[in-house]
Amino acid sequence: YCRHRETLEVLADRISHAERQMADGVGGTAEYRGLLKLRDVEARAAANLAVKLRLTNQSRYTPKAAKTATKNASKGVRPWEV
Repeated sequence: YCRHRETLEVLADRISHAERQMADGVGGTAEYRGLLKLRDVEARAAANLAVKLRLTNQSRYTPKAAKTATKNASKGVRPWEV
């Protein structure tokens, strides 16, 4: 899982670099598309492993516990309503 996450960070940097090159008219879209495909593969692999390692919120709560947690959650102002 950690290696997939690290690879995703590296790919994000390379994608940003490729986007800047394309904006400057230097880079091509073939490399950019290839990087996007690699990022998709890595993201799916990381998500799959997160589920299998039970790192997702859904795997941590039973339906009853999730309902209770939601019910007891703070009723304060939401960040997007500020």
